[in-house]
Amino acid sequence: MSDLDWGAFTEQGPWTLDPNNIPWMAQAPELRRAARAEVPVLTSPKRFPPGTRVLTVAGQVVTAISPWLVRKRRGRFKDTAASRADISLRLRKAAEVLGPTYIKLGQIISSGEGLF
Repeated sequence: MSDLDWGAFTEQGPWTLDPNNIPWMAQAPELRRAARAEVPVLTSPKRFPPGTRVLTVAGQVVTAISPWLVRKRRGRFKDTAASRADISLRLRKAAEVLGPTYIKLGQIISSGEGLF
């Protein structure tokens, strides 16, 4: 049997595979069944998000917002634009630390007219 009949090989390959002489071939059906059985467990929603990630996100957001909030309440910004620029910068830096998902979330929020 040609390896082109049962595998994803090119015609120029320097190989000829005999399915009867591949040691792991007998184990493949059981490995596939085990992998299929794991899918529902791996894709089921969890009751609570992973704890350390929640703490990391909360820590970054609190660290970004707290100094801004203190300055805003004390009237340290000369106008609304300065306040908005400060919080925007702080949240952008926090999103950069948290990763691409939070960067994309920030882009969606900032592009939405009247979203917040």
